[in-house]
Amino acid sequence: MSRAMKWLAFFFLGIPILVFGQEKNKDGFPFIKNYTPQEYDSHVQSWEFSQDSSGVIYVANNNSLLRFDGKNWKDISFPGFGVNSVQSDIKGKIYIGGRNEFGYLAKPLIDTINTVQYYSLKKHLPDSIDVGRINAIRVIDKNVFFHSSYYLLKYDGNSVQVVRPEKRIFDMFVRDDRLFISDGNVGLKELKGTQLTTAKWADDLKGTYIYAYAKLPRKEIYCTWNKCYDYLSGEFSEFKTEADDYFASKYIDEVIALRDGTLLFGTRQGGIVNVDSTGKLLHILDEERGLINNTVYDIFEDQVGAVWVATRNGISKVEYSLPLRRYDRRVGINEMPMTVTHFNENYFVTVNTGVIYKNIREGFFKKLQIGEGCNEYSIINSNLYIVCGSYTYKVSESGSKLKFYGSLKDNIKHSNTIMYYSGNNLGVAKQVGNSFIKKDSLEFNIEGVIHVRDDEFKNIWVSTRTNGIFKVKYNDQEGHKKLEFLRQYLKNSRQDNKSIYLSTIQDDIVFLNYGKGVLRYNPQKDDFEAVTEYGDFLTDTTRQYFKIEEDPDGDLWIRSGQAYQGLLKNEEGKYELYEGVLNRIDDRQSNDIYPDPYGYIWYATDKGLVRYTKDHNFDHAAPYYVGINEVLVRNDSLINGGLNRKKDVLKYADNELRFTYAAASYDDPEKTQYRVKLENFDEDWSAWTSETQKDYTNIPEGDYSFSVQARNVYGTVSESVSFEFSVLPPWYRSWWAYFLYVVFSGVFLYMVYRIRVNQLLKVHRMRDRIASDLHDEVSATLSSISYFAQAIEDDRLKNKGRFVKLIHDSAGDAKEKITDIVWAINPENDDWSSFLSKCRRYASDLLESKNIKYSLKIDEHIPGKLDMELRQNLWMIFKEMLTNAVRHSEADQLDVILTHSANGIQLVVQDNGTGMEEEIVKKGNGLNNIRKRANKIAADITLDSDKGFGTRWTLIAPL
Repeated sequence: MSRAMKWLAFFFLGIPILVFGQEKNKDGFPFIKNYTPQEYDSHVQSWEFSQDSSGVIYVANNNSLLRFDGKNWKDISFPGFGVNSVQSDIKGKIYIGGRNEFGYLAKPLIDTINTVQYYSLKKHLPDSIDVGRINAIRVIDKNVFFHSSYYLLKYDGNSVQVVRPEKRIFDMFVRDDRLFISDGNVGLKELKGTQLTTAKWADDLKGTYIYAYAKLPRKEIYCTWNKCYDYLSGEFSEFKTEADDYFASKYIDEVIALRDGTLLFGTRQGGIVNVDSTGKLLHILDEERGLINNTVYDIFEDQVGAVWVATRNGISKVEYSLPLRRYDRRVGINEMPMTVTHFNENYFVTVNTGVIYKNIREGFFKKLQIGEGCNEYSIINSNLYIVCGSYTYKVSESGSKLKFYGSLKDNIKHSNTIMYYSGNNLGVAKQVGNSFIKKDSLEFNIEGVIHVRDDEFKNIWVSTRTNGIFKVKYNDQEGHKKLEFLRQYLKNSRQDNKSIYLSTIQDDIVFLNYGKGVLRYNPQKDDFEAVTEYGDFLTDTTRQYFKIEEDPDGDLWIRSGQAYQGLLKNEEGKYELYEGVLNRIDDRQSNDIYPDPYGYIWYATDKGLVRYTKDHNFDHAAPYYVGINEVLVRNDSLINGGLNRKKDVLKYADNELRFTYAAASYDDPEKTQYRVKLENFDEDWSAWTSETQKDYTNIPEGDYSFSVQARNVYGTVSESVSFEFSVLPPWYRSWWAYFLYVVFSGVFLYMVYRIRVNQLLKVHRMRDRIASDLHDEVSATLSSISYFAQAIEDDRLKNKGRFVKLIHDSAGDAKEKITDIVWAINPENDDWSSFLSKCRRYASDLLESKNIKYSLKIDEHIPGKLDMELRQNLWMIFKEMLTNAVRHSEADQLDVILTHSANGIQLVVQDNGTGMEEEIVKKGNGLNNIRKRANKIAADITLDSDKGFGTRWTLIAPL
């Protein structure tokens, strides 16, 4: 067919190209994840990828630079009209090129909320140079190279040097740490210093336009838009591939060497094409086969071997390195497969409408029309039998040759007898030629038979969905009944799931159920026991086991707990649990597991077949990076340019934080889980969860370290990453506050001390006053009594009665004075009411006893507490004034006033007696005592007295 005819076939019919692609995809299809423009929220068209040292993916997009951390897509602002190229150096620094603009990302020079900041290098160019669109960037050591169509720019970290090509730059690549460009049709040129020199070794490529370059371990590949050349042992030759006709119509745009040693081509109209190093076509991925778009601008293999594809309408991630391949509608599997097996170099798959099969060297499944409702198979006497509905068919590539009513199960060991199950009957039959002769049957009044298998003791075991397990005895002696029901087991399984499944491990039947783990039958005990020689995994009584299959190497492949597992035998012969890559098979329904003879494990699911390759180099435990993206305080991020920064110190008012984080693990990232811990706040790590943020509130003052770990879909736990910060105490718990507390406490204690000292001094002064009062008031009286007593003892005195009377009077006077002193210092009398009442009573008693007329104007109540010192001195003054008036004034009328006002206490004592001369007033001891006591209470006191006109005392004391 001519090239023109292929174009017509593709655009109008699509049949030849479609069949061509299907037949070549014999190894199935890698897992593909498509990202639509709506998901990453930017322009439909992307140009190039790169990845930094922490695993974060950067995408040159027609709108801006995109950053993808496995969870979030983020726009990074860039001047101009979109980003056309992006490249990371070995330290993870990101270089960017756009339309007449180029530069790099780095940490901000000032404290901002931005994680990274763009720095332009355009300032190093003269204003006269318009470089145009930067198509690619390459890094060699400390030099970075940018190229547009007509300029090659070299940045050495300080300046930018400009180099012009002879014609036009079509491609730029690094070969043996040297930079080469494709300079139009004049051939390859090498940059030496700032000069482009012709690559003489590539003279054979002159006249061609080289668009793409890739380096394999043993040769190099140079491609034009429709064909490629290989360079081996110093010579160029055309690199012929089985996809050359496809390339002629789809146009090569890019080629890279994958880590598995194959080549991957990106085309402008036909998606991506994978060929091996000899040119053998492995498969094609385009829109019909799962790629998001056929127009490919860049293909990039990331750090774990996944390929990112930039297209005209979205982004695809193709997992070439993952040892899983899908077989679905793209290879002719249009129904849900029930079982899969290998027979005579063909794979047979049962589906609801029949059987499909393919040869191991082909890629497309074909249909065998033998019946409907096919869901089981058996290989008996080197023949393949498939159960469809109520019949069993013997099948081959040419179709069905034998039809048997019932479900053939297997040979009975050491016998030519075959087991079958039909309706509610378990039977045995013998094959004679191409037919089966039924020998005996046993009726079962049960439904839901799952498996029928026999053991070496000629016991036939029948497992069911709802009635446990039945043991039937087979007897091959003539004249005896062939089948005999013996016993029912495990009938008390969980009510919600009583299904019992049978598998064979090393020719030993094992029983899979819920609540008891995996069991085997012990004929000596006629009971079941746990299978323990494969480790603890099969003894889990909380797990439902559905399927266990043994491969030719003795490894076990299991379906349990809604997931897939493997028990792999190590060099010591022990079994180790393997989940890893199998966690990627997340299809909802599991129908079958089949280990084939070639080292592949096949899984029949609701989405088709999944093939796992045992012998692979994929490292599911490869390390990956988890990053803290934001530390938010009041919606502002503390992370400025990453975590390599000084420790943050927060005010106490800012003690509510939100941490956001994500892991740069791109395989089923929605299944990545995280756990966190805030050191000095959380007691332990949190539970694993898919949440990518954590809030903390009311964090006390102190030093903290927030740590986060990730666990990806493979179960691999990342290293933890931390963010350290401190929370200052509130002002009332700051160091200067505690300093003030110490100062204030010292002052307070000193004041307490001074008060206590003053109290002690006051008590001491009180004692002194009491002693003084006792001395002044009582001492003279007691001395008089002593003198009077001595006089009585004198025999010379005759009138001794007079001295007895004086002693009596003096003793009464002393008692009265002591009583007054005791009353004055008694705290129970510290109230005005008692004081005023005592004054009133004393004045009336004294004046009435002397027949002196009087008037008393004494307040009933004065507010406030009466101080002891004021009470004592005021009382003594009051008493002294009245006593003096009674004794010396010869008055027959006396007026007493004791009231209070805003100015204080006012005491007035006035008589109408003889009065006193001024000299006598100044010399009188009683009067001096009154003035002394008045001074003690800071009172103003006046005395008005004239001979023959009476006396008036006036005292005003402050309260």
